[in-house]
Amino acid sequence: MKTDAPIDAAFVGKHLLNPTPDPKTVMVPFTPPPLSQAQTWRHAVAFDHCRVLLPQFVFAQHDDVLSQLYQLSLDEGEPRTQPGSFARFWASLVYPFVALRQAWIYYRRTGDFVKQKYGVSTFRQFRDLWYCAWKQNQSPRHYYWRKLYLVPDRRDWLQNLEHRQVNTLLNHLNRHLPIDHVSDKLQFHHHCRSHRLPTVAVLAHWNQHGDLTIPAPAPVAADVFLKPATEYGSVGIMAVGYHAPTHTHRLNGVDYTWPDLLHAIGDLARTDHRRLILQRRLRNAPRNALYGDADICNVRIVTGLMPGGEPEPLGGFIRLPSSMTTTGHDRHIMIASIDVATGRMEPGRFRETKLGDFPLHPDTGAMIENRLLPCWRDMLELAARAHRTYPWMPFIGWDIVDTTDGVLLLEANAYWGGDSMQMPGAEPLGRTRFPEIYLNWFERLHGPRTPARRSASA
Repeated sequence: MKTDAPIDAAFVGKHLLNPTPDPKTVMVPFTPPPLSQAQTWRHAVAFDHCRVLLPQFVFAQHDDVLSQLYQLSLDEGEPRTQPGSFARFWASLVYPFVALRQAWIYYRRTGDFVKQKYGVSTFRQFRDLWYCAWKQNQSPRHYYWRKLYLVPDRRDWLQNLEHRQVNTLLNHLNRHLPIDHVSDKLQFHHHCRSHRLPTVAVLAHWNQHGDLTIPAPAPVAADVFLKPATEYGSVGIMAVGYHAPTHTHRLNGVDYTWPDLLHAIGDLARTDHRRLILQRRLRNAPRNALYGDADICNVRIVTGLMPGGEPEPLGGFIRLPSSMTTTGHDRHIMIASIDVATGRMEPGRFRETKLGDFPLHPDTGAMIENRLLPCWRDMLELAARAHRTYPWMPFIGWDIVDTTDGVLLLEANAYWGGDSMQMPGAEPLGRTRFPEIYLNWFERLHGPRTPARRSASA
């Protein structure tokens, strides 16, 4: 069986949750091809971290659940049983220079601000940066992004997993699951409809050849949104504004009548060779409109599901509209973490550390910090109810919006943003049930191949 072949959804639903699965028919063993010497040279060290388990890493000699996650997250493809001696030698030789270079780059960007704002000396910052890199394999960007200089016990730093580590770990599971049933926006829409889950209606869908796959929708006298059906991170989204006096919609600077707009979107889909969907523009419910209506207030709730168990919320945050937000992929968005137990919001923050914290909204002055998010319990219940309909998915990030049409599921994400989940002040993933749920699924999918099992059988 190929390791990169997705498991059929019906097969997963029927067999994977069996308490005593047959490992010959359910588990997908790791059979990665060996790296050539040339590949090892390129593979051992990335631009900001080491990909080989070096002996000085504090998680190298431990088998607790968090240490196992770090060991499994080292490789960008499938985890290997043991790296070769040449890979370890090459990584130990090159990695210090990579770490020092990255420390200098990020200190120049942020170091003076941290020194003046928080009183952390240059010497301590470089000492911390070296410790992060040499002992914990954590990047300087992560040190400043997570404000680790405000966490006094260095042992707690590892509880904050990096974005690339989370995505690598998820890839070990997701690549063997039919995640397109979750992440494809049209399939997700049909899934929600069939399970009576409240979601945003899809007005139209074009395939990669530019053909409408459903009947042409009736004209909509309102703003609409165009988005790719399979992209992550707001890639390719386009607001299509409506001009009431002329009954036209503006796309890419051109005004179109409704039939011409549908043709123009078809041409765009054919040119870009990607599927597109059209939806109405959503409006914030009045209780959230206090943050403005330039964009929707979008809540992300990440749930985990132990094999055969019930969904559990692991964390959440809300993306708030603001005049400081930029558009496009990797855009700067104001994010406020949400306490799962209470629904209490942290201050608004951006990915740029030097922008600081926003206890009040920068445009409207509305309170962010310590505000109890309305409908939080309803959103948690909706996320759990939706995850029960995907019993073969270990983790899902749910985008939920509180609109003038009610609380709706906007999207589901198989990769859900380790960075945004762990804003400063949020509960680190390593302190949630993520490690335990992850290792249970890893063994359920791949057999006893966790680092602890391999060490016990050695």
